[in-house]
Amino acid sequence: MLTKERVFEIMGKYYGNAHYRSAIRLGISEHDLKLTTELLDRINALGYYFSNCHRLEEIEDRRFPPLVLDYYAKFESTIYQTGVLAAIRFKSYHEFVPQLLQIYESSTDLEIRYCVSDCIRQINSPKYVDECLRIVNQPTYGAVCDQLVIYLCKRRVRKVIPRLLELLEKYPKTWRWTFLRYVAFFKDPSLIPYVEPFLQADDSEIRSLARTAIKKLEANK
Repeated sequence: MLTKERVFEIMGKYYGNAHYRSAIRLGISEHDLKLTTELLDRINALGYYFSNCHRLEEIEDRRFPPLVLDYYAKFESTIYQTGVLAAIRFKSYHEFVPQLLQIYESSTDLEIRYCVSDCIRQINSPKYVDECLRIVNQPTYGAVCDQLVIYLCKRRVRKVIPRLLELLEKYPKTWRWTFLRYVAFFKDPSLIPYVEPFLQADDSEIRSLARTAIKKLEANK
């Protein structure tokens, strides 16, 4: 069983202090702790003094994404995989979106796919609209909500509207929050009839979102 002393033996005191509690609680493997130490050593060789990989989400440095993309798949734990992938989130990292899309399409892990889609949403580059539309329009997409549709809605990509309405009809509980939250981005009053049924929803939050969406859409009449 992993102990504090063993974590310190693997990672050293500086990294160990930042990791031992969660590593023991989550049952992280020694392999992942060694790999984290190696990755942090490479990051800190760039002039940083990070004790954990979460710091990668706070500092924008275009030298980070190649390291993350080199290491993420080597981790055994999905928690550690998504923990490093989440660092690829800044607008200046847009050139790495193709690699993120490749990860998204090659993975069957919903947590990884959600994490990657959220990175793409935050990078928010217009260059990858067509690729994201292609993925969203696949028949297998949509049973679980992720951030690719939100990325397209926030960019006001009208081609996603028919697909969003299909997803709303097929998986109403999965997609109703996203639909109501982002439908107003299109500034299209013709979408109001699709919103109105949610004014009668049992969930007060859904009713509130519907009222707000209708108000914003009516402002564009």
